[in-house]
Amino acid sequence: HYLITGKDPNKPPFHFAPVRKLNPKASRAIEKILKTCLQPSPDKRYGSVSLLLEDLTHIDRLEKDIRGRLRWQRVLAGALGAAVVVTALIVYTMNRDARDRQIREYDEYFIQAGEAENFEESASCLNQAIALNPDNPEAYLEMARLYGRYGRYEEELRYIQEEITVRFPDIYENEEFLELIEELE
Repeated sequence: HYLITGKDPNKPPFHFAPVRKLNPKASRAIEKILKTCLQPSPDKRYGSVSLLLEDLTHIDRLEKDIRGRLRWQRVLAGALGAAVVVTALIVYTMNRDARDRQIREYDEYFIQAGEAENFEESASCLNQAIALNPDNPEAYLEMARLYGRYGRYEEELRYIQEEITVRFPDIYENEEFLELIEELE
């Protein structure tokens, strides 16, 4: 270890630092051999001098094997990275398509509500739009207007007070809401 790294392990901090960290020119095979020789547990060291001599004699083959494993690790890491990116793109595309489909359905319910022949049909369409996107005040506001169009002013007011203002505390900043309130006055 000392001959390759130039660091004496008998001086503080009393440990064997990784060979290639101290000497980047050292081969991975030498680093593996030294690491095996310096294992604290005898069970993890070479079982005999002949096994150590085998690795030293065929150090080129050991280096080639290590490089091959590292290459495969890089290939596998690259493939895994590519799989993650492809999966993320698929999920993003699916979510975008689902969102676009939801927007189209939402808009279609609005159209159907406008074309409905009576209050119940129109209200049903708006409730379906609300179910699709409960965080959008647009369908709620249209529902309140629907009550007004059919002369149900008390229900309109109650809907505004109990549904819209409760569900959307910041609705007072919404121009469409302010116009609806002006219409009521």
